[in-house]
Order: sequence, then C-alpha cells, then structure tokens
Amino acid sequence: MIDRKTTPAYGIIDKIQFPLPEQEILGNGLPMHTIQGGVHDIVRLDYSFPAGSRYASLPLTALAVNQLLQEGTKKYHARELAEKLDYYGAVFKPWITSDTAGFTVFSLSKHLIPVTGLVHSMITEPVFPEEELLVFLQKRKQQFLVEMERVSYRARNRFTEVLFGENHPYGRTLREDDFHRINREVLRDFWKKTYASSRSWVLVSGKPGPSRLNEMKKRLASLPLHTEEDTLPSFPDITSCPGKRHVVPMPRHMQSALRIGRLTFTRDHPDFPAMLVLNTILGGYFGSRLMRNIREEKGYTYGIVSFLSPLHNAGYLTIVSEVGAENTANTIKEIYREMETMQRKPVGDEELDLVRNYMMGDLLRELDGPFATAETYRSIVDAGMDMSHVQHIMETIKNITPGEIGKLAQKYLSPENMKEVIAGRMGE
Repeated sequence: MIDRKTTPAYGIIDKIQFPLPEQEILGNGLPMHTIQGGVHDIVRLDYSFPAGSRYASLPLTALAVNQLLQEGTKKYHARELAEKLDYYGAVFKPWITSDTAGFTVFSLSKHLIPVTGLVHSMITEPVFPEEELLVFLQKRKQQFLVEMERVSYRARNRFTEVLFGENHPYGRTLREDDFHRINREVLRDFWKKTYASSRSWVLVSGKPGPSRLNEMKKRLASLPLHTEEDTLPSFPDITSCPGKRHVVPMPRHMQSALRIGRLTFTRDHPDFPAMLVLNTILGGYFGSRLMRNIREEKGYTYGIVSFLSPLHNAGYLTIVSEVGAENTANTIKEIYREMETMQRKPVGDEELDLVRNYMMGDLLRELDGPFATAETYRSIVDAGMDMSHVQHIMETIKNITPGEIGKLAQKYLSPENMKEVIAGRMGE
C-alpha cells in the first residue's frame, strides 16, 4: 500500500540522453541538419534565415516579409496555398526574432515532398500582393494602437531603447508613421537580401524515411543562394541612453509596468551557463526569490520574473513585473534587496538542489523527442553553436557551487549598474 503521508524521495538527475543531429553541407552551400526519430510518421522542417528585425532599415519590414511569404507566389495565390497545405494536413508557422526569421512546417511523412514544393515556392518566388499587404498593415496598425495603451508594451519598448539606444537595430521600436513607409518594393528588396542568403540553414526532424530524405536533399540543394555577405548591414556600437531611471508617464493607469536590468553577453560567453543558474534562483521559476518576496510575502504583484535574452551580438538581463502604482517604489527596493542578498549570502544547499532539479527537469522537457530537441537545437545553431553547449549547461547545473554563484552575483547584480523603466505612474 502507498504511504500517502510520506513525501516521495527525489534525486538529482545525473544525465540526459538526447539525439545528436547529423550535419551536411549541400551542393549549394546550404547547411542541412537532421534529427531522425519519433513514433509517428510526421516530419518537422525548420528554415532559418538571417532576416531578423535588426537587418531591416525600417521597423515592420522583417515581420511583414515573414508573414506575407504565405500570401501568394508566382505559382499560387494565397487561397491556393492555404487550400493545398490544408489538403496535405500540413501546418505552416512563421516566426521572427531580432536576429533571425523563418518558419516551421509540420507534414505527414507521405506528403513531405509536395509540401516542400509549396514551401520552396514561398521562399523563392513570393509576390507580396498589394491587397494582402494593405490588410496586414491595417491589422498591425490597429494592434499597435491598442498595445500603445498598455503599460507592459510601453515599458518593453522603452527598455530596449534605453539599453541599446533609440537608433540601434536592437533598440529601435515601432512608430505610428512607420506603417506609411512600407511598400512592396521595400519588402522585395529585404527578401532578396535575406531569404536567399548563404547564412541560411535547414533542420529536418522526425521520420522522413530514407528515400524522402534524399529527395529533400536534392530539392534543398537546388535553392538559389547568394554569398555576398556585404548585403547585410554590419553591427553598430551600442550606446545606452544616459541616466538610470526612465519613466513613461501613463497617469490614467492604476498599475505600473516595471523593467529593471542591464546589458550582459551572448550565448557563447563563458559565464552564460552559470548565469542561467543565478537567474533561475533570482526570478527564473515560480519558487524564485523574487516571487517568494514580492508576490507571496508582500503581495505587490501577481507575478514577477527575470530572464536572460542572448542575442547574436549582445545580450541582456531583464526583471519584469506589473504592480499597483502605490507599490512601485517599494517593489523596486525589494528587487534590489534580493540582488544584494545574493551578493552577500551564499545560496543554501537545499535551495540550490531544488533549482538544480528544476533546471534539469526543464532540460528533459526541452530534449524529449525529435521535435522538442529541434526547437532547442534551432536556437543553439542560430547562435553559431552546437549541442556541446547543452552538455556544458548540464555540467554547470550539476557542479556549480554557492561560492561561484555569489561571485557571479557580485559581478552582474550590482544595483548601481541596472537600468530602470517604469510605464504608468509612481503612485502618491
């Protein structure tokens, strides 16, 4: 009989087994990565291009190109594409980040080749129909106007401006007049420079089968790629906005949105794996110190979180919350108090073991099967790394000491080095 009065024993996860991708450079120079496995006859295709928002001279351009690839090509109208994808049971999901853009396609294995034909038509011959562009701009503008009334949106935008500078590709934010500057020529020019770049790559995961995989290689190798690296703009220097506190006044709101953080580093920095552990303790999971203090003990907010954002050429730490306006100042004080505590007092063994287990369990979820592994792998390859990075993170989680965490906190959690953004009002 199960003793329900005794808590089940738990132990630290020592090792995680996951499939290692195969890599091949095709005849046109396109890197192709493959993760084979799974139970069902389904294939996931990930296409990644150097087409993130940082490469566009106008805000909204990169997003518009990414979204409108599926709205018509020289061979197919938008409705035809949608009907054919639906007929084959395929799912097309575009995505975009600051550095990269692309899409993920799910297909039944038996329909992989015809689905690939549709996808490659979108990549190589989109037409960006005028009517579809106008609909896109109208919808996005309406969303933008709604978002501009939200404290969280205003704080997020201002925070990146403060960290990187208002004119930096990582700090530039959308303005209302940007919607009038986008046209088909702008989209076509951006598409030509980015969606046929030699810096693109493809990941195939699931169960394609040997014959279909070989046919996929032939089709991918036929994609036209250019190698003119100077078509993409270089990365400019970062010039953060002066001053520590930046307020976006929104006096009609009862809540304030807070963003506190600083510039850090890219994913390949030697401190990155240990910083993941430090961040998890501070505010990276539901039992974090910020959640226990500011949500559970003080009741200032329903939620507070911290996270790392590693980009291709920079990175930053952010603490995010929304609080009642009257609690804004006290919340900021408590955030800094938790930072200073991590600098002064070593993390206890019990808390560190809990965080180790949480993080290893999270990695288990992220590497559970070929599709989950593909999602994790995509972000790693986009950063120019391989799966040894995951192994390094695992080893750091298992072996990091309280002393190492304390030194890291002294290095990166000094309140005087933080930038603050408050959208809303400070209270009375």
